[in-house]
Amino acid sequence: TPTARAARAATTPALPGKPTNVLLMGSDTRPSEGDPGRSDSLILVRMDPDRDLISMLSFPRDLWVDIPGYGQGKINEAYTNGPQATIDTVEQLTGQPVNDYVIV
Repeated sequence: TPTARAARAATTPALPGKPTNVLLMGSDTRPSEGDPGRSDSLILVRMDPDRDLISMLSFPRDLWVDIPGYGQGKINEAYTNGPQATIDTVEQLTGQPVNDYVIV
């Protein structure tokens, strides 16, 4: 889909042997109702093979942030503009690249 292609384009390819960041997005989307949904669960998972470590950072859904290209709002609102907006928001907020994503 165009939305999936845009989100994939927003990610940064992971380099072999280097840390990888995966953004988990829990969506309450209801396509039958025309609702784009929100991502009330957002977790950035970092897998670091050099340190033999996996860490997770959970973002509160009401965290007030700058949504690149859309202004300020709660972090869960970024998803209403597509998963790529959520990826861009998390990258700007953390300074970390998002190498992949999963929508649940």
